[in-house]
Amino acid sequence: MSDSGPILPTELAALLGIDEVTAGPTAADRSLEDLFEEASRLRGGVKLLRLAAPKRFRNDIKSFIVGDQQSITPGFRLLLDPNLKHIEVLLSNPYCEAFLTRMDAERKEPADIWRVRSEVLEFAGGLIRAGLQREMQGHSSVLIGFHSSALFWNLGIAADQSVTLRAYNRDATGHDGKVAELRLRTGGRARLAEALIAYYEQLKSEHSTIFVHSENDLPSVLGGWPSLYKGNAIWFSEETTLEKGCTTRSSYLAEFAWCSDLSPTRHSVYFKPVRIARVLDRKEHDQPSVLCFHRIDGITCRNLALRVREVALENPKELTLCQEILGILGMQALHALAEFRNVAREDRKLQSRLRKYPWSEKLQKAVAETALYVSRQRPLIAKCISDVSDLGREISQDVDTPFRDATLKNRVVKFGNTDTSSRMIHDWITDTDPSHVYEWLRLNTFDIDFESGLTLVNKWDDVLHIICDSTMGLLDFSHKSLDLLGAVGRWWSVPQEGRDVDLIWKTLLARSLREYCRRIWYWNVMPNSYQVRYGEEPATHFLKLAQASAKNIDGFSAIKEFLDLCPTIDREDAPLISKLVPAIRYSHENIHHGVVFISYSHRNSDFARRLAADLRKEGIKVWIDHRAVSAGENITTSIDSVLSKAAFVIALVSQSSLESAWCNEEWSATLNAHLAGKSVILIPLVLEPC
Repeated sequence: MSDSGPILPTELAALLGIDEVTAGPTAADRSLEDLFEEASRLRGGVKLLRLAAPKRFRNDIKSFIVGDQQSITPGFRLLLDPNLKHIEVLLSNPYCEAFLTRMDAERKEPADIWRVRSEVLEFAGGLIRAGLQREMQGHSSVLIGFHSSALFWNLGIAADQSVTLRAYNRDATGHDGKVAELRLRTGGRARLAEALIAYYEQLKSEHSTIFVHSENDLPSVLGGWPSLYKGNAIWFSEETTLEKGCTTRSSYLAEFAWCSDLSPTRHSVYFKPVRIARVLDRKEHDQPSVLCFHRIDGITCRNLALRVREVALENPKELTLCQEILGILGMQALHALAEFRNVAREDRKLQSRLRKYPWSEKLQKAVAETALYVSRQRPLIAKCISDVSDLGREISQDVDTPFRDATLKNRVVKFGNTDTSSRMIHDWITDTDPSHVYEWLRLNTFDIDFESGLTLVNKWDDVLHIICDSTMGLLDFSHKSLDLLGAVGRWWSVPQEGRDVDLIWKTLLARSLREYCRRIWYWNVMPNSYQVRYGEEPATHFLKLAQASAKNIDGFSAIKEFLDLCPTIDREDAPLISKLVPAIRYSHENIHHGVVFISYSHRNSDFARRLAADLRKEGIKVWIDHRAVSAGENITTSIDSVLSKAAFVIALVSQSSLESAWCNEEWSATLNAHLAGKSVILIPLVLEPC
């Protein structure tokens, strides 16, 4: 009966309409051949619902495209069988959100997503050619459609009488030999086959399903990836070089313009673009335009800042030097930005290619792509899209400054190895002469990613990129106020009254709104990628920036209402906190009153702060920030001061907290206080195996 043998009792199989169960690495190819043979025997049609095709059939398509008839298997030739009355294939649109969600669930990197997209388009192109050959022989063509719904099933339907079914969700993939495949017959009392045929017809009839009749339509009629999706990616990586694929021609040209070293004026002290090693310009629809760069083994300035902050919070003796390093990273990024602008001014050829950054278009797409996850109030979304269009126009008046996209992730510090752990950064800090840090960072920091480098923005855009970075601490940001103008004045230049001040606030609103929209989109569409890209940053940083800037601007009421509705991003630990709070509240009310102190590693700070916020909502006093001690203050004295008022100490236990000097001091002091007869209760909370 199958590779797996009989599974269901005969009566139950008949009730459900199950004719056969198969499994194994080649089951999908065998089932597809059986499907075509059955449809041919019945002189009916074939309907397929897939992401792409089984491996052997997909290889047959490739051989057919290049004219290699000898490599084509007999199974593929059934596609040209004149007895097949019609052939329909519905594929997942490789540009839709559902496709990206599926790729994210399979932990695909952007380069892998591009490759799968290419396979889907190549498969569709081969089917279109096969359809043309059928037409030349006087038979029906092949109907190719692309749907945008979530793909839960791989379906094959033969003459509307049998359905071959394989699950395609969660851990089940289209080519997973471990997932059993069922063949269902129509007529079973459960009507499962009929329901699946109806499911196929519903997808086919949806207004978002696009039918393609020519290879020339691929991929243009399918649209493009959402504007919030970051599709540029490292294509290949070798020992001394890496290849970067650019999803658009404009980003490729910008990278080439800034990294090809065509101008002798590009010799700067801080601004040092990573150079192109060779050009691999691939223009086919199945591959991006690719540039080959010299490889820099190291860490982005943003990730270095994160690691440095971890070292500072877990090794208080290094606090002063860590603060100095953070300041150096910010200062040198601003110096590099100034030199970038000087290079652009001196290069007339480059100046002639600069075009205005499409702020209105970018903001409109960001709101539209995020609307589903924020509000279903269509009138509000329409007004917000109108507002952001006006905002984009206002911040784009009289623009004359090249756009660097000067985030700290676009600068790389060369360490000469791929180890960028907190331990390695700690060793570097302790082994480096403090007086040499500034010069070492200047010599070893390089600039990458110039995808928007041929566009123009206002003079404050890139400056705000750097100053408002959550890892730097350059901006005095509290819940009550945002000292933005003061920070800009300290780190760049004092803003002039009037238009400059208004322009700064509006630019920050535009920048932070789009950045938060991107994070909402990733959280909902590609949650695994969200954790990789944004998991270490404060979840609401850009939302708070947008809300604070909106308060300093007149008008734009729809944007302000949209921001009020924007959800905070709930991390995976929310259920754990919700269970923990009632238990602590009960102990607090019935056993012992007093302050709850939370001991945590910096890497668990987001969890600690959310726990503290929820406890405070229950009326419980929480102490969490005693580590903000002044220089020279004794650590033990600080901890003893906390414990003298604490009723509970919640110890968040993780691998990083076990390695933290602060945490070890706090836990030891708590146990000593308990042994000394003080009524303090230690509550260990294990966050991860360690």
